[in-house]
Amino acid sequence: MTDAPIIRRAKESDILTVCRLEALIFSSPWSRESLRAALSDGYVFVVAEQSGNTAGYAILDERVKDEAELLRIAVSPGLRGKGYARALMEYLIEHERGRGGKIMLEVRASNEAAINLYKS
Repeated sequence: MTDAPIIRRAKESDILTVCRLEALIFSSPWSRESLRAALSDGYVFVVAEQSGNTAGYAILDERVKDEAELLRIAVSPGLRGKGYARALMEYLIEHERGRGGKIMLEVRASNEAAINLYKS
């Protein structure tokens, strides 16, 4: 990645792209309606944008006062390994620090890429 991606809050206009990424990446993708619901209060839904294109996204549930749960973090398969997931995580970590919270993570034992990201 030559320039840092822009991390910004997701908008309704991002839903279709995120929905496509969900279907491409996850064996149990979230529906368009679930993604729209994630735009509501209590969730932090952000996208990583590079040169006007969505490279990845993350969804954090922070409905509990001082805890947040990372529900989704995903990067387009062709853009993995370029720092987008790290940029999304750093954004979320700083966001939680700002509100005095901590992030809870769950990951499959077989998901080495996610484990390495979380450890770093």
